[in-house]
Amino acid sequence: MLKTILFVPGFLKTQKDVEQIEQICGKLNEFVNPHGYEVLLSECGKQPSTLGIDDYAMMIAGEVDIYSPDAIIAFSMNTVSLRLLWARAKIKIPQILVEGPNAGTPVWKLLLMLTRFPITRQCIRDIRYSSKAMQVIKKNHPKGPVMEIQGKFSQWWLAKKVYEPLPQTEIYSLFPKIGHRALLTDPLVNKRMLDFLERFTVAEA
Repeated sequence: MLKTILFVPGFLKTQKDVEQIEQICGKLNEFVNPHGYEVLLSECGKQPSTLGIDDYAMMIAGEVDIYSPDAIIAFSMNTVSLRLLWARAKIKIPQILVEGPNAGTPVWKLLLMLTRFPITRQCIRDIRYSSKAMQVIKKNHPKGPVMEIQGKFSQWWLAKKVYEPLPQTEIYSLFPKIGHRALLTDPLVNKRMLDFLERFTVAEA
């Protein structure tokens, strides 16, 4: 029986983004299936993002209850939603956070990045008009083993002088030449992910 990984993508602007995430999920499965894992795409990645950050956090919590995944991969802005759960739920399973903002992210850079989304989207309003998300990022720490991955995009949106890996991060990996979504399917990054999963889960090949 394959071990289950819940894949929670970032905010998606259009249906084309949804289709690209579905393709990425397929490629992830091609890589991990032979090693005893399967990747399930979260409902967060099945339609353009319109809900609030709290709503996505609750959606993730519900999926954790339903599927009982052995690990979670959260990407981009939905790493914020996952971090909301750290204050509410005792999620002790391994978590891989791929290029999401944290306490080292200047707010003005985060706001500039979010301008590519319609301001009417609730997930964006939560970031733009409230300090809640940034406070959550600063205060909440994971309850389970965590791997944090940053890539080329992080060189822009993270302030190098103040950025530090999460206090309880087991493994911190920086890939400064690999693009944002490309991180999810890069062979070297995937190998690092697999090494982390095999360290903290027991898969049946």
